[in-house]
Amino acid sequence: MGNIEKFKKIAKDKFLQRDYKFSMLNYSFALKESPHDKEAKIGAILCDMADEQEDEAIALFDFYEIEKKLNSKTAEDKIGEIIDSHEESFEGHGAVFNQNLKTMIDEAYGISYQDFLIHIETRGDFKSAFEDLMFSTKIVINDKLDLFDFILKLIENNFYEVAYDYIEHASHLFLDIEELHTLLLKFQKDDVED
Repeated sequence: MGNIEKFKKIAKDKFLQRDYKFSMLNYSFALKESPHDKEAKIGAILCDMADEQEDEAIALFDFYEIEKKLNSKTAEDKIGEIIDSHEESFEGHGAVFNQNLKTMIDEAYGISYQDFLIHIETRGDFKSAFEDLMFSTKIVINDKLDLFDFILKLIENNFYEVAYDYIEHASHLFLDIEELHTLLLKFQKDDVED
């Protein structure tokens, strides 16, 4: 299963769990890799719609899933027509979608560190997952152990400058002297190995 399919599967599962924020994030990742993917576009539109009109978004999502099983070749077109024909009643969600997606990606939409760990599993490695997010998404860390783990992973994957920035700007919030010393030794060890 390719990355796009993994992103869409996670997005669909999260939509069904009513976690529209994380669902939208995964549809966004799918669209980043394949901007013309109709299924990802529809999913993202429905996630956006669910913020204000959850019942309508769920009904359309269910209709879309049933239509895909019955006639997968025309499902995207049918749901697209319904969304387009009801655009005014959806307060312009179809027209606003692209701006919302761009805003989400470009203005550093944040995800929790736990969600980032799930993204690592999806991508298969820390480096790929972090590169997906490093310019578009803030990783929200609010736990001392998570911060320490994140900085270690940055160092292990040669993101030294980013790790140093985290140590410099966030370590005083979470880390004690012993933990800082451990991280600095890790920097030194990796420098010697390179």
